Amino acid sequence: MKQYKTNSAVQLKLNTGVIAKKNHVDLIRSGFYPLPAGVYELGEQIDAVVEVLLPEKPTVYLPVLKLREYVASGQAELFE
Repeated sequence: MKQYKTNSAVQLKLNTGVIAKKNHVDLIRSGFYPLPAGVYELGEQIDAVVEVLLPEKPTVYLPVLKLREYVASGQAELFE
């Protein structure tokens, strides 16, 4: 599985809004967070999720498999 390393400040550009998770520990019961189209900085990959760093808001999380789907479908792009 590809590790999304973010020490090099990887940015995520969402071309459409997606749903992120509020908690990386319990993905099934953690709440959802609507992530609108825009550019976001990614944090570290923790197990099967990647941190999405939001300015002045709590960090939210995207499952790696969903991130791959978004990139493959053109809903999202990754930039270093």
